[in-house]
Amino acid sequence: MPGTEDIGHRYRQLLKVSIPLPFIAPGVGLILADEVFVNLTHADATSIRQGFDQNRAIVGFSCRVNQTTVVEIGYMNQYLSRKETPRPDQMQHVLLTTVLFNY
Repeated sequence: MPGTEDIGHRYRQLLKVSIPLPFIAPGVGLILADEVFVNLTHADATSIRQGFDQNRAIVGFSCRVNQTTVVEIGYMNQYLSRKETPRPDQMQHVLLTTVLFNY
């Protein structure tokens, strides 16, 4: 925010598992993931509070397009904990698409 000097630090950990499903098709896999966000500091200017911030749970499928490209599509359930806002606990349902390039 303009005119502030508050700095917020956040810990973010992603755990992701990809399980090959060769009986469906070569290069297809199941994706399971969970990502947790924890604010390590308190920043007054942005209403960021120390502690648990959000969690993202993901389930979906991956498909290898070629040697360097993988496309993922799935569902993400995002839980947001915003104690100082008019909507303190929010649940969002997201259609997630990702394109990964590995060179």
